[in-house]
Amino acid sequence: MNFFDEVAKLHDLESIWASLDRLGSHLREARYIASSSYAERAEEFWQKIVNLQDVANELQTEVEKEAHDMRVKIYGPEEEEE
Repeated sequence: MNFFDEVAKLHDLESIWASLDRLGSHLREARYIASSSYAERAEEFWQKIVNLQDVANELQTEVEKEAHDMRVKIYGPEEEEE
C-alpha cells in the first residue's frame, strides 16, 4: 500500500468518527424528549435510544482506536503524540 492510500484510509476513519460524534448529540436530544414524553411508547423508545447510544459509543471507540493505530503506522509514534 502506498502512502496516499494509507492517508485516504485514515481520512475515511476520521470522517466516520466525526459522523458518529455528531450522532451522539442527536441521540442525547431524542433520549431527553422520550424521557419526558407522555406518548404511549415513549419509555420503550427511550430504552431503544439508550441501547443505540451504547452501540454508537462502542463503535466510536473502536473507530477512534483504529484511526489512532493508522496515524501511528503512517506518521510514527512521535508524530502521534504532538
